Amino acid sequence: MNQYIREKLCNNFCSYFKPLQKEDLACEGFIVLERLLRNGTNITFDRPDKLYDYGMQKMLTQAMCVVCPFYANDCDFILAALSPPFNGKEIKKPSPCGGFIFLTHLLESNIIKIDDIRNII
Repeated sequence: MNQYIREKLCNNFCSYFKPLQKEDLACEGFIVLERLLRNGTNITFDRPDKLYDYGMQKMLTQAMCVVCPFYANDCDFILAALSPPFNGKEIKKPSPCGGFIFLTHLLESNIIKIDDIRNII
């Protein structure tokens, strides 16, 4: 299942994914999606019709990111989100991991609920 998720999720949604490198680490979004699939949730890895929307960002960050192994030191997305403006100007925010983007899509499309994520972590 790991290879299937890497191919469908990481390769299609994650700007941090390096397909030619052997990756033993996984973001929390990857882990959550793997657990949802193992529990029988019907998920297709279709690309959304719309661009990523930050509307679910705070809720998803609170439910999932705080337990992610990359959260404290290695997540550019979270580190930038927690940083104050530089000289009064907002800095360009790095994109979240592919798992975060895809889970946001699933939430916005009502394929899953935030409680599905909270209950699986």
